[in-house]
Amino acid sequence: MRQTKRKAAILAMYAPQTREEAERIRLEAVAPPFDVAGVASFLYGFDVRMEDPTLYRSVRRTLDTMAKAGQLVRVKVNEGRGPFGHINSQVVRYALPGTCEAIREGEQKDYIEGECSTVPDTGEERHSGEYSPGYDAGRGVWRL
Repeated sequence: MRQTKRKAAILAMYAPQTREEAERIRLEAVAPPFDVAGVASFLYGFDVRMEDPTLYRSVRRTLDTMAKAGQLVRVKVNEGRGPFGHINSQVVRYALPGTCEAIREGEQKDYIEGECSTVPDTGEERHSGEYSPGYDAGRGVWRL
């Protein structure tokens, strides 16, 4: 697989060289793992999806190609959308291999130490304030 300028720029987003660069990436594209909209807006500006949808689709194809080649990992997550986060949608995010995997207790000896609680899924509609897996923008963390 050829290393293009776009692929190099995408990989550079995952390993910023300076604190200022890391802060700029976090403000413009959120914290990794990144979605297509975050990568496209960071590389080409905020309104790239509306102004040039062909370029937006090209970024998506580049990310898919990098995932197939093993440079990135494609992860599907459920995220709360809408003004209050009560609309769940499935979002595809791209991470570096080995950085976005959950290890369950009992599968390996190296599980994460700490407290854990299980939230039963009753199948009911979730309201704001309840647990929802996905990215928590307020805290800047991923909830599994």
